[in-house]
Amino acid sequence: MKGYRNKIISISWVPENVQNKMISAARIGAKKDDQKVFIYYNQSAEMGCAKGTYSIGYCYNEGVKTEKDEHEAFIFYHKSAEIGETNGISAIGYCYHHEIGVEKDEIKH
Repeated sequence: MKGYRNKIISISWVPENVQNKMISAARIGAKKDDQKVFIYYNQSAEMGCAKGTYSIGYCYNEGVKTEKDEHEAFIFYHKSAEIGETNGISAIGYCYHHEIGVEKDEIKH
């Protein structure tokens, strides 16, 4: 049961109504559904949830139920950072470092 508890704790950033749907699905043994993952992340992002906004960026970066789009990922990472998601701030740094979704800096320092 330890793993199940960790899964519940890891979604504490999700709005309560979305959490309830996710927990209910987990309890009845729902299978992974990437389309629903994207829908719920998007719903939480639209509600102003920083973690949901970051997660939509991740979906775009990895191509989870959407076409892979590194620039769109960068935009969502940036939006999440602006509303306080520390992982978004890290992701922005990673994107700049690896030139993901950003224009290449031709100037050598």
